[in-house]
Amino acid sequence: MTWSLNSNGNTATTNSYIALSDNRNGTATIAAIAAGRTTVYAFLTINNETYVGSIDVTVSSSSQINPSVTVYDGNTGYALTDDPDEGRDSIADQIDDWVEARHRNSGYYYTVHFDQAGNSANKAGYLSASTKSGDVYEYDDLADVIFEPTPLTGSTKSATATYNFTVEVYRNSSTSRPEYTYSGTMTFNIKPGSDSSGDIVYSASLGQDVYFDVSDFEDFYSDKYSRGYLEYVTFGSSTANGTLYNEDGKSAGSSSYYVDPSSRQKGLDGIYFSPKSSMKRSTTVKISFTAYGTTRDNSGEGKAEGTVTIIYLNDSAKDITYNTTAGKVTLSAQDFIDAYKEATGSKTAPSNLTIEFQNIPSNGTLTYTGGSKDKDLTKSNVKSNRYTTKNSGSYRLAQLTYTGTKGKDTIDYIAYSGSTAQFTGKVVFNGTAAVPTDVVVTYGSTGGQAVRFSQNDFVSANSAMSKATKVRFVAPANGTLLMNGANASGVDIATTLLGTVTYQPKSGFNGQDKIIFAAYDASNNTVASGTVNITVIGNPTTGTTPGGTPGGVSDVSQFKDVSATAWYRDNLATLVRKGIITGKGEGKFDPLGTVTYGEALKMVLESCGYTAALGTGSNWAINYKNLAVSRGWISSDIDLNAAISRNATAELTAKVLGVSAVTSGSPFADEANGYAAALYYTSPQIFAGSPNPNGGKPLFKNSSPLLRQEVCAVICRVSDYHTQHTTNNMPDGI
Repeated sequence: MTWSLNSNGNTATTNSYIALSDNRNGTATIAAIAAGRTTVYAFLTINNETYVGSIDVTVSSSSQINPSVTVYDGNTGYALTDDPDEGRDSIADQIDDWVEARHRNSGYYYTVHFDQAGNSANKAGYLSASTKSGDVYEYDDLADVIFEPTPLTGSTKSATATYNFTVEVYRNSSTSRPEYTYSGTMTFNIKPGSDSSGDIVYSASLGQDVYFDVSDFEDFYSDKYSRGYLEYVTFGSSTANGTLYNEDGKSAGSSSYYVDPSSRQKGLDGIYFSPKSSMKRSTTVKISFTAYGTTRDNSGEGKAEGTVTIIYLNDSAKDITYNTTAGKVTLSAQDFIDAYKEATGSKTAPSNLTIEFQNIPSNGTLTYTGGSKDKDLTKSNVKSNRYTTKNSGSYRLAQLTYTGTKGKDTIDYIAYSGSTAQFTGKVVFNGTAAVPTDVVVTYGSTGGQAVRFSQNDFVSANSAMSKATKVRFVAPANGTLLMNGANASGVDIATTLLGTVTYQPKSGFNGQDKIIFAAYDASNNTVASGTVNITVIGNPTTGTTPGGTPGGVSDVSQFKDVSATAWYRDNLATLVRKGIITGKGEGKFDPLGTVTYGEALKMVLESCGYTAALGTGSNWAINYKNLAVSRGWISSDIDLNAAISRNATAELTAKVLGVSAVTSGSPFADEANGYAAALYYTSPQIFAGSPNPNGGKPLFKNSSPLLRQEVCAVICRVSDYHTQHTTNNMPDGI
């Protein structure tokens, strides 16, 4: 018996079949599955006698794992486990099927390593995979690998991005050396289009069957033919993530499913999708369909193609709740990042996390403020854009502002990583009417005498106080607040008992002391907040401090060195009225003097609602320093009496306000400090910079000293930002 190989030179490649034939009994076919050399044996028994034939075969290595998908250029990010925008099998499933076909009986275990990632050679897209030695991906890990296509421009109708990778197959997960190694190339075919959610969208928990609703298809068809009537629907092939079934529990196939079926027809209301039991992560399933029916007045036949999208999600996140301040509130990206971690159990959130809102508020307005002009979200455009958690670029969550005063609003959202939906959630807005936040009650103390409060004084300051049933005060920095001899700070005091509350200045203190307060109604809703400003004079003084406390002025007109036309006068007047600045003593403000670290601490902290008792002498600001150190805003080695730089002021301000540093790019021509850049992008703009005499970006001028007249504008903006971006809760947890 003689065997021969039907291939030139007794060689084959890993995608071929080897045909072995003898001179008497025909041909046997053997599949080549891996590179290497082997001997093929054949046994033939005739009349109880066995004959043996053999042949040496060389199988050469070839890049035969070549998965490809079609991705629309409007896709914000295609995860490798997602169904493609066209077609049925994901990149991950194509790799899995290829390996399984060759090792289905060997209990195989495999990993994927990327030889290429990042920008493709022709810049057609970006793949977020690691190419480091030792970094490998299992099937589930491929959900974290995202391909972002580059939008097609001009007359370009298509593009292709390719990346080489390697698959290593092990006998089992405990072996350290691969048994087989295959190379491959994955291809992304990019076409014009959008990765919109689909024409009909359902969401479900992992493993849940989804039944289609006939009315959804009728609505879809009526959108295409306003006076037509839907008759039946056909579906494309089921996806690799599950199977589409009919009412008999059989695969739906290519049959027609009717809105009003006859006895011989199948009903559309019996169609449902059943996912694979192996689906363990959030997945988006897309099923194409074609709807048929009549057109206007039944005068013709209509046809409309669409897509059913089923979003399989992890657990939903807890509600994100906002309370409006002055009738407005800006969304925070961190809230959605925290929601992602909670819903998925992940310690980190992906950089391409985006949020798609499903509906709009009914009692208020959600507005995008990042364009050339503000744009309200409406029913027709709410799903047109997804909003990112990134801190730069367009369509950021931080560029969305809710405005409302008429009650509670709840809107739904879906969180995506790339094009894969991860979880659902709700945003709740408590759109209460704007409450006064600048109520000021003024008193005076002469010769160290105690000051007694009065309920009428608070109501006279603002009529909103008439709705208050209780008031809570922050402890004053330079005195003691008492009620019938007991401490009155940080406790609820009935408004009817305000006449029993007294303020006693510290011995030796002169100047303006202020007491922050909030007032609540019987349901514990905030009705007003503000300060009690108490001017103390005639108390034996212990000296003056650069912060402008003892011996300072209580009105801007008392400053002898501030002209009536000074550009900073209005800002200075505001800060004097709030008690944040009272001067250098002896009726002077010193507008051209530099700002010390101690002065900056006092002004920034007080503008954000924090107070501290004053020290003495050169350590007058020591308690402000201790407070800032305890919060992690500054280091303990700063010199309170040294001049503070512009960069240090920006860092201090951003940390107290909770504003994160910008990590890339700078709006300034001469400064890359992330905190300075972050305060350029705030609203109001805290650091605007100076005009550049050479044109282009403004100058930050960190090398120039920060003058006292300049800091007035900065601190006013800090105070405004704090007011607009905090809730009605009292500071310091009170």
